[in-house]
Amino acid sequence: MWRTLAQKLSTPGSNITMVTYGGSVTAGHLSGSPDGSWVEHLTAWLQTAFPDVTFNVLNLARNSTDNVAAATCWAQYAPADADLVVVEYSVNNCNYNTCTGITQQLVYSYELLLRRLMLRAPNAALMALAAFRFSDFAGVDPSTGSQVIVPNPFFNAGEDVHAGIARRYGVPMMSVRDTLHDLMWDDAGESSIAAL
Repeated sequence: MWRTLAQKLSTPGSNITMVTYGGSVTAGHLSGSPDGSWVEHLTAWLQTAFPDVTFNVLNLARNSTDNVAAATCWAQYAPADADLVVVEYSVNNCNYNTCTGITQQLVYSYELLLRRLMLRAPNAALMALAAFRFSDFAGVDPSTGSQVIVPNPFFNAGEDVHAGIARRYGVPMMSVRDTLHDLMWDDAGESSIAAL
C-alpha cells in the first residue's frame, strides 16, 4: 500500500492517519518531554516534508510491554482506515533473550501482530522499526580470565528473526542497530555521536 500512501502524501489537503506500536522507545520514555519518542520526530519530519498534508497520530505503544499483548489485544484499536502503521518491538521482545526461531512466543506473536494489523487496516502501508538496546554488561576475557565490560552484541536483538517475518509479508524494516551499532561502540567515534 506504499503507492497509495505516496499518492495521498502528494495530494494537498490529504489527511494521513499514522498508528504506532511498540514499547517505551515508541511510547515516549522521556516523561514530560513533548518530543520524548521517535514518533514525534517522525511526525515533525513528515509535516515539514509534506506541509499541505494533515497528520493524525495514534500512538498505541505501551511502556515495558512486548508484542504478545499487542497481538492479543491492541491490534484491534488500529483504525480500519489507517494510512501508515509502524511497529517497533525488538527492544522489549528479544534483547538479552535472543530469539532464534519461529516457535518462540515473542517471535510468533510478532508475526501474529503483523497479520492482524494487515487484516484490521488493509489499506495501510506497514513498516517495521527495529530498535536496539545499546548497553553493556560484565563478561570474561577468554585470554586472561579477567572480568571486562562488553557491549551488547550485534546479534542479541531478535531483529534478524523479525526481519525475516517482515520480509515474508513485504514489510520494509528500518534498523537502528544496523545504522548505529558500529558508531555507538567505536570509542574514536564519540565526537560523531555527540554531533548526532
